[in-house]
Amino acid sequence: MEYISHALHGEIAEVADKSFNCMMCGLCAERCSGGLAPYHIALLCRRLYGRYLLPPSQDLSNIVAEIEEGDLIRNFQN
Repeated sequence: MEYISHALHGEIAEVADKSFNCMMCGLCAERCSGGLAPYHIALLCRRLYGRYLLPPSQDLSNIVAEIEEGDLIRNFQN
């Protein structure tokens, strides 16, 4: 539940870090007095962090460029 405090303050990176071990089982939602589903908040923050806060992956950019040029398919055919 520590990451909920970070979420309330808009600290997306902290939420992503603190909720890393969350298995999204939903047990916390059963006990939450505020009626929240903390695992949904964690999932949203992880997605926001991955999409907007992490630097782009150079490997992914290289593979996308290969696909667009058609080189990736040729590499698998050889």
